[in-house]
Amino acid sequence: MDNIKRITREINSQLISQNRDINSLIFLTTSQSKAQPTIIANLGIMYAHAKKKVVIVDTDFSTNVFSGAFDLKNERGLSDYLEGEASQNEILQDVSNIGLSVVLAGTVRGQSSGYFINDPRFNSLLKQLIAENDYVFINTPKFVKIHDFQNLFNITRNIVLVVNNTGDSKRNLLKMIDACQEMNGNILGYISAK
Repeated sequence: MDNIKRITREINSQLISQNRDINSLIFLTTSQSKAQPTIIANLGIMYAHAKKKVVIVDTDFSTNVFSGAFDLKNERGLSDYLEGEASQNEILQDVSNIGLSVVLAGTVRGQSSGYFINDPRFNSLLKQLIAENDYVFINTPKFVKIHDFQNLFNITRNIVLVVNNTGDSKRNLLKMIDACQEMNGNILGYISAK
């Protein structure tokens, strides 16, 4: 737990040290790991306790890790909204009245993250969430190809890389960094996770 606290404080320090206002972050990784959503959840809680309005948006449609972490019902989420089966109010779930909200991945399965992320309704939703909140943290699935995340980079370019020391190859990591730079991504730093 001390490691998670240290990491969240380091991210906060990096955000403060930037010469511009950053209120949205994309978290990218080259491997499936519980570290990334754990860091995002703790960062969200830290800012919420500091009286900031925070939204976590889960675009990893292969899991529902945040529903378990925050004891939320996964009845409606991002995929349901993008399929026209839920409204924005239905997918934005408050966490214990601390100023933290979560948009779960949703119940619709069988499509890649790129399919949903590249939907124009996702653009509108994310832009609105960024405008209405102090921070928006975006959880992404394992990085495979840049095309899946292209739409995200059109909305926000601020990136935190989550590197799994035991499972990431240098080749995959360099491929992800090159792709981020190709899309003019602003890599703020990386987190080394186990």
